[in-house]
Amino acid sequence: TREMAAETDTATLLEILCDAAALQCAANGAGVLKAIANEGELVAAIGPLASARGRRFALPGSLAREVLRTRDVVAVEDFTNSSRPLMKVVPDIRVGPMLLAPLMAHEVMLGVIAVTRDQQQPVFSARDMHRLRAIADYAALALWKAELLNQAQAADRAKSRFAGIVSDLGLN
Repeated sequence: TREMAAETDTATLLEILCDAAALQCAANGAGVLKAIANEGELVAAIGPLASARGRRFALPGSLAREVLRTRDVVAVEDFTNSSRPLMKVVPDIRVGPMLLAPLMAHEVMLGVIAVTRDQQQPVFSARDMHRLRAIADYAALALWKAELLNQAQAADRAKSRFAGIVSDLGLN
């Protein structure tokens, strides 16, 4: 939690988040998905999901869509054999149980975090669900903070450019 709260670089924050989620849920992989219009994109991933990083897939019919719709944790026992849209885009993924939780801060849905286990591994327990939900809550606030910082920095850069243009034009 401290490591996530201290980090402002979004890419590093997502990597920390994936590592923490996998560790806390005894998973061998994790990923963060973002919804963009009617598509999902895996923006960070470790383990078996790493090969799908940067890939987009249709949200309709996906587990991510279910999480976004219910704003709750969703589980599947055998992701590889579930015929979900991500499997159509990256058919070489071999994942058994998958657990997904919403990344939501201040009523804004920021994305979805998922943890995975190998095929033939036990399904995620209720304890794993509670842990992932807690990690997702902390992570969503850290992502929210990083986004606000990015927006503030962009506004500051725009203000500096504007001041430079005004100065160059001799309007000051």
